[in-house]
Amino acid sequence: MAIQKKSEELVYDAKSNFGLKGWWIIILTALTMLTFTSVATLSMNVVVQGKADELGVAYGTLIAFNTPAGIVGLFATLGLSSLATRFGLKKVHVLSLFAGALSCIFWGMSNTVISYAIPVFFMFAFMSSTECVTGKMVANWFPKKKGIAAGWATMGLNAASLFMVTLLTTIYMKTGAIRNCMFFLAGLLTFM
Repeated sequence: MAIQKKSEELVYDAKSNFGLKGWWIIILTALTMLTFTSVATLSMNVVVQGKADELGVAYGTLIAFNTPAGIVGLFATLGLSSLATRFGLKKVHVLSLFAGALSCIFWGMSNTVISYAIPVFFMFAFMSSTECVTGKMVANWFPKKKGIAAGWATMGLNAASLFMVTLLTTIYMKTGAIRNCMFFLAGLLTFM
């Protein structure tokens, strides 16, 4: 009898009744993960080749900045996570989104290899921390259901793969300017 009761509790705990505020946190986290994946990973399929064409340099010259920028992003995430512990998740999240949006704008407006590389480093640093911070927000908001809440929230990663490359390519093909793709992503970050 106790085993049956225990399994009934497990079934009850698996329900997705998070409430309005809970779903808002999940949607915000999903959008943040969608944007992180769009900016730091998927946009590389569109933006780097377009920027290489605009700057008149080889694709490999620009894509070579991604590995060191990713390493910088890793250490920045550790630093910003410790700031989140000290100053609060919301403040660090807003700072990261704002800095990520500015990085996207400067990345889109770059006209030299150096002016391209610097925003890439900042973008990886701040966008990586947004994903880490929002994951912690989900864990804090749903202490008993963090696994299922995180499962719902991480669907933003898959949603980015589903449509962001097509959307960014369409924006680029219609407008003829990579900076418009980056302005779109900056707008998405600002919206959040």
